[in-house]
Amino acid sequence: MKRLIKNLYTRGGGTAEERTSELKRVLGLGSAAYTALTAYLAHSLATAANDFLVASGSGRFEKKTVEQTRAILNKIYEAQEDISAGESETTLSTDSYLSLISTDSAGDTFILPDGDVTGQVKKILMKADGGDSVGDGNGVVTGTFGSDVGTLTFNNAGEFALLQWDGSQWIALELGSMFDTTNAPAFSS
Repeated sequence: MKRLIKNLYTRGGGTAEERTSELKRVLGLGSAAYTALTAYLAHSLATAANDFLVASGSGRFEKKTVEQTRAILNKIYEAQEDISAGESETTLSTDSYLSLISTDSAGDTFILPDGDVTGQVKKILMKADGGDSVGDGNGVVTGTFGSDVGTLTFNNAGEFALLQWDGSQWIALELGSMFDTTNAPAFSS
């Protein structure tokens, strides 16, 4: 491999035909095998000007078109949803990046489903706290957060959680408040 790299990248001058001939010689390929190998590589890597390689597993990549890549990115970063207090549990959408939650005075429970794509990012922001004292109007989010964590509780308007799906659970990237440095949502079992 070192010889191949040296011959192809440090060799001064030479035409494309000479470099192709040297590649065939170093790899020990005849013309038919070389043609088949280069055709396979060209097909595997790109068949159009705007093809992308997207990770599909450990050490695996799939070729995607611009439209397919855009669909993946849109799934990760779509528009927001605004959810007001309800009488029962409300499911948050994983199709939108941002969920704005509002609670009533009794507090509300929200369900965060598992992510759709490894690496998916989700932000939850408490837009309005319906309670008038500490402990009233909390927004409780249940989801797959880890073995010792069952809920994420929002106590005050402006609190937010930035989460990322790792393929098996939501991981907190940031917990905080837009209004002060002392408040943040908290995980509990």
